[in-house]
Amino acid sequence: MIRLYQTSKRYLLLTTLVLLPCFVNADVDNIDSSQLLELKAQGAVVIDVRRSDEWHKTGVIEDTHTVTFFDKYGGFDADKWLREIAAFATPDKPVVLICHAGVRSLWIADWMDQHTEFNQIYKHPPGISGWMYEGRPLVGYQ
Repeated sequence: MIRLYQTSKRYLLLTTLVLLPCFVNADVDNIDSSQLLELKAQGAVVIDVRRSDEWHKTGVIEDTHTVTFFDKYGGFDADKWLREIAAFATPDKPVVLICHAGVRSLWIADWMDQHTEFNQIYKHPPGISGWMYEGRPLVGYQ
């Protein structure tokens, strides 16, 4: 029964991720790694939304804020996540989201665009895997 629930939950999440872009008028920009560095240098807040086990495995981009959005089962508490990022991110400041391969950051960026006051939202579609493929530096997660 639990497996069926988890499978159904994953199916619902996957369906949402696939269909959401069809219904959303997102004002969200894709950026590459060079643009991420430029925005970061200009004061943008970079948020790594992966889980701590992922941060430990790969490391993180220096000065990135690490705040998990989805747990390992695909569950999330968006209000809690917003409260956590409120400590360093404000709606008037650019926010860059990064995950492993761009899927989670796509969903979160579109959700933020539709449900929050953030108006400068960027996502890095290659994710940390693309960052590493390019040979860009990472620091250990503490």
